[in-house]
Amino acid sequence: MAFQITEATWLAQQSLRVGNVLKSQMKHNQSYTAAQLVTLITDVFPTDTYTPAELITLRDALVSDGVIEIV
Repeated sequence: MAFQITEATWLAQQSLRVGNVLKSQMKHNQSYTAAQLVTLITDVFPTDTYTPAELITLRDALVSDGVIEIV
């Protein structure tokens, strides 16, 4: 039986991983637009390959988890 990661598990793992790194990269109390946040994610993790839909989902998860705030 092969191990399969559900989308929710993947999202939780990526949100935690990306969120921890982004918190150390972002300036304190700086607001980001949604587009700036996606650019920040791809700049910080250049070897990761996210589809546009995955980036949006990840961005939304980071916002809903309270990791970041977008304007």
